[in-house]
Amino acid sequence: MPKRKRLHQLLMERLISVSERSHCLKLYITIHKDTTMFNHVLVPVDGSQTSLQATGAIAEIFKSAPNVKVTIVLAISPLKVEETDFDAEYVEKHNNAMLQRANGVLNTISGRFAEQGITHTAKVIQGDPVSAAIVNEASAGNYDLIAMGSHGLGMEKSDSHYLGSVTERVIRRTDLPVMVIPVHRIGKGRGD
Repeated sequence: MPKRKRLHQLLMERLISVSERSHCLKLYITIHKDTTMFNHVLVPVDGSQTSLQATGAIAEIFKSAPNVKVTIVLAISPLKVEETDFDAEYVEKHNNAMLQRANGVLNTISGRFAEQGITHTAKVIQGDPVSAAIVNEASAGNYDLIAMGSHGLGMEKSDSHYLGSVTERVIRRTDLPVMVIPVHRIGKGRGD
């Protein structure tokens, strides 16, 4: 059975409830113990508390899948000297600081997957917008699934029932199945 059809069947079998709230249809599902249908999972993160919450759930889901490999990516949009009024020295400092922060976030999240015994790699990718960078990585790699949180850094106070813009754009732009982990406003985003 093709992976897409198997995933669809699996999700339909595991449907718990459907509720409609604020013009947003939510599907609550459980994940079947058989996660062996996925060999390589792409996990985009942004370093927000909601992203950390989602990666914890993703690690929990895939800890019992011995053959799964996870690639954790953090997409950044570095400044370009020719596209800004800042001088080259400032742009270089800014981009280095952004890269250093991204690597720190990836080290933290890698620890979560290591604790669960999940084979994983982590890398920083670049692109503007970041959703396009994520979709390009998904297309270029040999991934079976994208697993990500419903919200990230841009979460606003009023966003508790909607997808974040990056998650929505990834869903619309990729041909891969996307597992969205619902996250709640727990950390500092723009709305704090």
